Amino acid sequence: MPVLIQGGGGKPTVLFERVELTGFYLIRAYHSAKLIPESPDSEAGHIARLENSILTVMWSTLALEAGANSIAEDMIPTTDFKDFDKCRKKFNKVPGISSVVWKWHLLFKHGPKLDLPLDAPVLANAEKLVQLRHRLTHYSAQEASRKYYYDSPKPQVGPDGRMMMVSLWSADTPPTKVEPSLIESALSDNPAQHYMVARQLFLVWELTNGRDGSVLKEIPSL
Repeated sequence: MPVLIQGGGGKPTVLFERVELTGFYLIRAYHSAKLIPESPDSEAGHIARLENSILTVMWSTLALEAGANSIAEDMIPTTDFKDFDKCRKKFNKVPGISSVVWKWHLLFKHGPKLDLPLDAPVLANAEKLVQLRHRLTHYSAQEASRKYYYDSPKPQVGPDGRMMMVSLWSADTPPTKVEPSLIESALSDNPAQHYMVARQLFLVWELTNGRDGSVLKEIPSL
């Protein structure tokens, strides 16, 4: 932490004592992931799966964001930290990537001197996780909906020889494709793996910095 004591100018002196939240968030993600029912056979089981899946996403992304800033506080000079946090100036973010994953990309370059590409699996998976969190928190009714697709109507020749359109849709028309809702797609594969995406990034960070990953021993794999 770059600032331990702050004072002067007639203001009270403040002593900063870090309260580390990264590990807490990651542990909560692990416990939420462990509570996700595999195949719920009741409404209560379905709600439990939904609730704990969303919590896993939220806790995991909280851990990634808190972890990036916590590590940066010990690595980035105090005079540059606000620019790092805002991803501006010499830390300027490229388009199409979240600030969370961009910070991790910069930390790998600054710390272990590893130019880890943004499309490397560990960062690409983290980006998918962060974008899922964004989609869950920044609700869009259209995006969150289940979507039914139907073929476009084909024009037909009318009695007068002119082309005319037939009815577009009726209740009996079967859809040609059904796209799951945001929640359904988030839960479709293995929602517990959202936790493993975050844990894997922390593990790669530890290993590339010459450590054995033992710091994660209390936060196990699934």
